[in-house]
Amino acid sequence: MPPRIKKEDLTSKARFIFQGSVAELATSKIEGPSAVVRVDSVVRAPDTLADAVGSNVTVFLAPNEKITKGDSAVFYTNPAQWGENVCVRSLGHTVPGPQAAASRLMAAAPAKSLQAQRLEEQVRAADLVLTGTVSAVRLPSEESPALALRAARAPRSQPSKRISEHDPLWSEAVIDVHDVHKGNAQKQVVIRFPSSNDVRWHKAPKFQPGQQGVWLLQKKDVAPGRQPAVAAALRSAAGAVKVPAYTALHPADFQPIDQAESIKTLIQASKPNK
Repeated sequence: MPPRIKKEDLTSKARFIFQGSVAELATSKIEGPSAVVRVDSVVRAPDTLADAVGSNVTVFLAPNEKITKGDSAVFYTNPAQWGENVCVRSLGHTVPGPQAAASRLMAAAPAKSLQAQRLEEQVRAADLVLTGTVSAVRLPSEESPALALRAARAPRSQPSKRISEHDPLWSEAVIDVHDVHKGNAQKQVVIRFPSSNDVRWHKAPKFQPGQQGVWLLQKKDVAPGRQPAVAAALRSAAGAVKVPAYTALHPADFQPIDQAESIKTLIQASKPNK
């Protein structure tokens, strides 16, 4: 019997979910019990495993997970080793019943890559989706010399904080809007993005004038300031608060222009039926 774990928990934690047939069992001193499993259909996969149907993968079984040669099961796994042989670590498995219509539908459904799933999640979460062109990149508006000087001279309510190496170093991108697919926008939209290449921010999109594409934006409260001296003054000045702004923080927040039609289709599909 597979470990008694809720299917919902397995689904949320597994990157590679597939239905397969156990071809043989094995064990090793390092990894413990394992099984060679033929992939019959893919439910969820990273892009590199989306075409795994028909191939064999080695599944390192979870503690107390039991399975028998010849079994057909749905395996919830995460990739472990790449190369000539693909190895995955099992979180658990479920055995579909003989009349499980859902499992038959699952087997027939095309694999949906992790990248496609993340894009769907970004579309649902976005407050504003638009296509456009970057017309300018600049420092945040509150960092004008006059405002920075005013902040530096203002009475301080608390000691200045040390600027962290993980600070995002906000920049603003001015987007000339071509089309709005979700939400409302004028002819131009200003967004905040981290210009820092620190490990915390290096995957966030960086923008340059002339870039075209699709933006999936959320409005968030962000701390003001980019340049360390100005940021310190703004943060320690009395009344300095976070600034509401559209942000692009996740790699999926910016998509190539040729994805516009696919994104519009996802938006339409996410609308509730009236």
